[in-house]
Amino acid sequence: MIVGTIVADPDPQPEPRFAALPLAQREVALLVVLSVAAGLLFATTRLLAGWARHQQALEAATWYDRGEAALHANQTDAGLDDLRHAVAADRTSVPYALALARGLATAGHDDEAWQILQRLRGDQPEFAEINYRLARLAVKRHDLADAIRYYHNAMYGTASADPQLSRHAIAIELASVLLAHGDRESALAELIALTADLAADSPDQLSVADLFLQAGDPTRALQHFQLAAKIEPDPALTGAGKAALALHDFPAAEQYWRDASRHGADVAAELRLVRLVLATDPLAARITPADRAGRLGAGLAYAAQRLSGCRPAAGAAAPEAGTAACAAPNATGAVDDELARFRAAHTGVSLSDQDVLAQGVALVARAVAEATRRCGPPAAGGADLDRAWQLIAGAHRSGA
Repeated sequence: MIVGTIVADPDPQPEPRFAALPLAQREVALLVVLSVAAGLLFATTRLLAGWARHQQALEAATWYDRGEAALHANQTDAGLDDLRHAVAADRTSVPYALALARGLATAGHDDEAWQILQRLRGDQPEFAEINYRLARLAVKRHDLADAIRYYHNAMYGTASADPQLSRHAIAIELASVLLAHGDRESALAELIALTADLAADSPDQLSVADLFLQAGDPTRALQHFQLAAKIEPDPALTGAGKAALALHDFPAAEQYWRDASRHGADVAAELRLVRLVLATDPLAARITPADRAGRLGAGLAYAAQRLSGCRPAAGAAAPEAGTAACAAPNATGAVDDELARFRAAHTGVSLSDQDVLAQGVALVARAVAEATRRCGPPAAGGADLDRAWQLIAGAHRSGA
């Protein structure tokens, strides 16, 4: 029987999966440490970056506040330099860039302001104030087409809390610009569109009424002056009188101006003129035929006197405007002859015929206009009477 001896392996080798375990643990631990370190570094970097941005924002805000204060103190150069520093410190701030553009435009640095605003508009094309500032600069550059486009973009772009940038305020400014450039038709279109949703108690009623009157639409002007009178009676009633006068409604004009004077408005000259018209008009309502004849006769005599007192000699140089009378007989014109024939034909004849009265009124107005053309306006007091006859003739020529 053979008995074997079992000898133990002096250095047994573990199975491979158990031998690798400590190394894997070390790698995992190393990765964890590196991850934590990276996270801490990232967090630290973010904190530092945030702190730097905060400091930069504080610096930009400080420059901005200094710049605005300097501009308000009329220290233009210093204010603009400070605002440039603010923009350089925070290039993402639209308010800082807009403040710089406003300051530059006010100081007359239009090209630099234009460049800043164009850059801002590239990022925010619907921003109301950017378009509004560009519109104003376009007006200064005499580019009306661009100005209209930018004004419209401002009106219908992003709403602004600034009352200066409300749609109504911008439309009013655009209408003023159009009138200043002689484009009454476009100005009227803008005003009509504006009033479609203008509240009756809006403080803009007075401005709108003034613009309608300037645009040659006294009917709409009067409507808005009447609404504005509930808010600002003094200027609104004064404007209403002007609109009524433009409509040749002389009694209404006299009433509006009388009411305005009760509110403290100085309308003495306007009242004097319209009362002279009411007392002079041969075609006024509710006066007797004798009064009509007397008024026209007085007008014809006044026109003859104006022409005879201002009759330059043939070949004489034209007098300077403002000369009250020009003494130089012997030269007559077509109006002089027509006036003489009319007076001769109707002296002692009843002037109850409306057509004859209208012809006489028109002749008086032409005669005083010719006298003014020859020698300038008459002496004090006569100017009102000249204008009164022009207004009377205009009223009956238009069929008012």
